[in-house]
Amino acid sequence: MIKIISAIAIILTTMSLWIGVLEDPEFFTYAPFIKARPCPKIIFHSPIGMQDLNDGNLTEEERYEEFMFKQYFGVNGIQENGFGLSLCQLSPPVNE
Repeated sequence: MIKIISAIAIILTTMSLWIGVLEDPEFFTYAPFIKARPCPKIIFHSPIGMQDLNDGNLTEEERYEEFMFKQYFGVNGIQENGFGLSLCQLSPPVNE
């Protein structure tokens, strides 16, 4: 029984690294997607959304959320560059 529970826990943990949920910045609907790189973050949303704000108007937590969203769904985000086995970058670069 312990082996089955352990196997299920490992499978669920692995799945959570590869499956994410995208919150649409315009309509605020949710859609699952398969991540191009494993990442512990599950829900991706853009605090800026469709507004005309820039990163200077955001709190530290909102900057992090925007960074993670752009990393996967920006113009040259991970999703456009194809699949890879390296982990996603979890913190913004220092110069941002």
